[in-house]
This record gives sequence, C-alpha cells and structure tokens, in this order.
Amino acid sequence: MMNIKKNSEISIVTLDPYEYKGFHYHNSGVDAFNLSKAANKRDFFISYIEYKDLITSTFNIPRTVDDDDLENTISIKIYEELSLDPSVDYKIMFFETDTQSEDRIFNVFVASNDQIDKIFKNIARRVPYVDYIVPEPLLYSAIYEKGLLASTDVDCFVTIRKDEAFLSVYSKGEYLTSRSVRYTLSYLKDKFSEQSGERMSEDKFLEILSTRGLVDKDKDGFNYDLNTVFEDCIFYINDTINIINRIYNVNVRNLYIDCDYKIENFINFISTKLGMRTERVNTNIAINNKSFVIEERHNIMALYARFFAKDAFNADFNFSNMLRPEPFAKRKSGQFLLTCAAAFVLSMLYPAYNYIAGLVYEKDTLRLNDEYSVLNAQEMQIKETLAKISK
Repeated sequence: MMNIKKNSEISIVTLDPYEYKGFHYHNSGVDAFNLSKAANKRDFFISYIEYKDLITSTFNIPRTVDDDDLENTISIKIYEELSLDPSVDYKIMFFETDTQSEDRIFNVFVASNDQIDKIFKNIARRVPYVDYIVPEPLLYSAIYEKGLLASTDVDCFVTIRKDEAFLSVYSKGEYLTSRSVRYTLSYLKDKFSEQSGERMSEDKFLEILSTRGLVDKDKDGFNYDLNTVFEDCIFYINDTINIINRIYNVNVRNLYIDCDYKIENFINFISTKLGMRTERVNTNIAINNKSFVIEERHNIMALYARFFAKDAFNADFNFSNMLRPEPFAKRKSGQFLLTCAAAFVLSMLYPAYNYIAGLVYEKDTLRLNDEYSVLNAQEMQIKETLAKISK
C-alpha cells in the first residue's frame, strides 16, 4: 500500500478504550495522547468498539417488501432472531449489501447502550466527547475511501488481537460480511504450549514469534510445534473464507493481515500455504510513525475521522453515546430562545419607534419655540419702529 503524506487541517485524537491510550494526529505528524491531561475540546475524538462486543448478523429480506415497511420488518426480525431483550436500550444499525441474490441482504450491527457506556467508562472521565465510535469491521472502509486499495477485487482482512480475531470481507470496496475466528494470540499461545508441552508466559511467546517466527522445515530455527499451530490457524481461516465464497458467490483474491504483534515471516507463511496474495495492512499516515509503537487501527481511525469530518463519511454507523452538543443555533432549546429573542425584539420595535419619534418631535418643538421667540422679538421691534415713524 502507498503512504499518505498530505496535511490535515483538523487535529484528530484516536482512542483505545480497551488499552486506555490514544494518539494525537495533526497535519503530517503524530504524538502520544496523554489521557492524564485535560483534553482540547476543539480536537476531533474517534474510537472503536471491538468485534467481540458487537452482535452481528445477516438477514435476507424478500424484495417484495415495500421500502415503507422495510425498517419495521428488519427491526422485528432483528429482535426475534437475535433474541434481543425489549427492555434493554440498543443501538441497532443495518445496511444493505450489494448482491445479485433473490433476496435483499442486510448486515446488522447491534450493541447495548449499557455495554458501550461500560467500555468507555474510563475514557469518559478524561475526554469530554467522542465524536465517532466505529464498529471495528467497518474501519477498513476508510482504506478504500482514501484509494489505498483498488475497489475492484474481493479482499479479506484478517484481524488478530490478543483476545479477539475475526475476518472482514470487502467486495469492490464495500463491506460484505465478517466472521469470528478462535485463533486469537492468547489461543495460539495456549495451543503452542499444549502442542510442545512447554508452559510459557505471553511475553516469552511473543518473543519467539518476533525473533524465530515461522520458517520452512529445511531452514535453521524451524519449530515443528509452532508451525503446526499456525498451519491449523491458516487452514481454519481458509475454510472460513471458502464458506463465505460459497454463500455470497464471490472469490476472495487478497488477504490483508492486521496483527498487533510482530510474527516473523507470517506473510510469506500464509502466501505459501494458501497460494493467495497476502500483505500486511500498512497505512503510515504520519511522517514520524516509526517513532512510536502504533497499532494499525489508530492510523485507520485517523483516516476515518478525516473523511467523516469532511464529508460525514458513514455518518449512520456512529455508535457514540458521548456526542458533543450541536451549535447553539441548531439545538431545539437554542432555536426556542432565539425565536423568543426575535419576538421580543420585534415587539419592542414599535414602542422604540414611538419613543425615538417623541424625542425627535420634542427637540423640533424646542427648536421651533426658540425660533418663534426670536422672530416675535423682531416683530415687536419692527412695530415699535413703525410707530415712531408714524408719529
């Protein structure tokens, strides 16, 4: 993927509520965001909600359903098939997938507001607003929006974190579907310990991955147990991709790996085993990216925020409960007060006009009285002169 080196006019803060950290993006640079200090309210704050904290599903709706009844039909189907509790307040978002199937296919993302508030409880103590919270599988749409990937193929993003792992499939730059996989880094460590019979800490396992990694059996450093565990992982992912291919009648052509930790030779390992073009997700939107250890999702969130701030990108998929208040003139209370103020001003215009007109008339009266007094004195003087002349 290409690098981004264009400046941005807005300051963006990307927040990770799970690791309780963030980064500040401004122009072409990035800095660590200090959550212990007061936040600048003028910054744009963006965060995400992990896939495992979302309820996701796909629903088929007959094309015979009218658009006027569509939302109500989907809502009923969501509550029934996902067994949602009517007494719980949920954020429910859905959108149609562009397919040629007989039915209309809708992707659904659901999260309870209580769960969202719980995830962002600590962040809310330090940050006044979170302008946007994006469902994690939708993050990768910003990569296509920027043009870093061509919107022509069917791509699969393999996301591997410490305690979650999932696949996100995009067709022609549009989100198609996602699937959870069990091969988190914690699960891989446990399987490796079980396979090798050697107990080890997480730090030790990550050290092995970053230094020894995955190599062919004819090379030095080959570890049979490690390669076996990752082969199981890759073939499980491949089986999941094949299922998606059959269901949606697509052909995933490219794999993009988004992993928080370094796994030496991982990309080549996958490409060799599956015979599929494989790359690591790499956006590098800041010129000093290498100065920090930044998970790729922060870079993608910064991209996402720029598009949202500029064009309201994916505005309907915002899961935030910490939105900043709208400008005073756009709030209902503000509009009410402005209307009252306008009515008061209008009601005062006539009395003000009468008052000002009265002052003007009073000044004119005084001026005319002064002129009359002068003219009257002149008249009396002329009359006296004429009387003297007559005598």
